[in-house]
Amino acid sequence: MENSLELRFELLQSIHKYYPIGMPLSTHSYPGYKKLLNILEKKIITLQSEGKVEPWATLVEAVCSQIKSTFVIDMASAQFPCYILRLDLSKKQIGEIEHISSIFLSVSLLTNHYTIFFNSDFKFLQFDSKVRERALVLSLKENKEEELEKVEIIKMEMSKYFPKHNFAHHTALFNYNVKDGYPHGLLTSYGKESYSIYQFLFGPYPEKEFIFKVLD
Repeated sequence: MENSLELRFELLQSIHKYYPIGMPLSTHSYPGYKKLLNILEKKIITLQSEGKVEPWATLVEAVCSQIKSTFVIDMASAQFPCYILRLDLSKKQIGEIEHISSIFLSVSLLTNHYTIFFNSDFKFLQFDSKVRERALVLSLKENKEEELEKVEIIKMEMSKYFPKHNFAHHTALFNYNVKDGYPHGLLTSYGKESYSIYQFLFGPYPEKEFIFKVLD
């Protein structure tokens, strides 16, 4: 069911639950969207009062103790009903181009699903202009056979701490778009006809900053 038709039905039903897709309603007047905001508010209040959210914090510790990384970013505080963990696995530089290979775990609070994917970022480090120090020019979502043991480690820990969540393959989330609506965090559609399932349910992703491609 990691990338099945049944999975897509479940994900689309979750989107319909929280977003007024194709309806003549503003997002903020939709009853489901108010539930989305309540879920987000509960997460943020817990973070502010306790400094962490369980069982997410314990899961992060368990994963980081087993997967060697050069840099860890815990994005639990993201203004979206989700948890996101990024582990940078390697960093290389050839000439003026920097390459960072990472693994991401995204856990949705809008559906009982999570996803794992590898990400390769290629950045220019030097420019004639002084406006920006670096720019993300290419980002690839990809499968890495040699790194699959890391995926299994995360799946094992997810089964312990989020037993009701099921794994969803990232291609089902990034390759399928939903029209006539826009994800939480955006004020309008910004002229886009559609957004990916991932953006509606799993968190923000700054597509406009890079060339985006999914690799099977």
